Amino acid sequence: MKTTRDSRPHEPYASWLARIRDRVEHRRLDTSGRTDEVLEKLPTGERPAGGEPALVTVIAALDDPQTMVAEQYRLLAARIEGLWKQPGFQKVAITSTLPGEGKSLTTINVACVLAKDFGRRVLVVDGDFHRPTLWQFVGKKPSTGLSDVIVNRLDPDATVRKLRSEDLGVLQAGQAPINPTRLWKSEAIKHLLSHYAGRYDYLIVDTPPVLTVVDTTLIADLMDGVVVVVRSGLTPKAMLQKALASLPRAKLVGTVLNGAKVLKSRSYYYHVR
Repeated sequence: MKTTRDSRPHEPYASWLARIRDRVEHRRLDTSGRTDEVLEKLPTGERPAGGEPALVTVIAALDDPQTMVAEQYRLLAARIEGLWKQPGFQKVAITSTLPGEGKSLTTINVACVLAKDFGRRVLVVDGDFHRPTLWQFVGKKPSTGLSDVIVNRLDPDATVRKLRSEDLGVLQAGQAPINPTRLWKSEAIKHLLSHYAGRYDYLIVDTPPVLTVVDTTLIADLMDGVVVVVRSGLTPKAMLQKALASLPRAKLVGTVLNGAKVLKSRSYYYHVR
């Protein structure tokens, strides 16, 4: 049974700031709704060369729950939980400006915390049909998922894969060929999201990077909130500004600065405005 929400008016999204240390890279994440603070940490000019970082599949929230990084993911999840208690906040998109900024790992960890520590039923949806990655957290190879439910009319509930808990499900991108633009503008996806919304407390969608395809702006229109992941030293300021401008401002929950180098004494910082 879903937890009853309170009846408080829907307040404007407050800004929030937390720094998360990456267990593998020994760096930190800075989550902030205040874009000026994030922009100060970004380079100007073109994106540096050198390729994208490899996808990390270690889920700190489950595999290292006592570490600082897991605690910081809990702070991030707590901010979303605070919004969930307001009416009409259930569907969250997590995206990035460009590929390789850590959005998929952030998506999985936040979902795990919401399920494990907050006792919510959470469905994570891989909405990136161009470069799906969430299958790596639930299996050895991609399998049926969202596109198969829409195209081949598979059972939407049977297609969900559980991730170490009955309260945490992952819906992969799927294997059936599909036109993403048509999908996200269709009535079928609206009905499917409504179906899942009746069975889960949260729907968290891992989207394509904003500046690579139009999909994310279409997905954002279907969501209640959007979180943007940015990699420090990699994402140029102008690109982040362009990405944010293409998203509905009222739905912007916050930004996550991944790989930010901060003083050790400031590694645990949380701010709500």
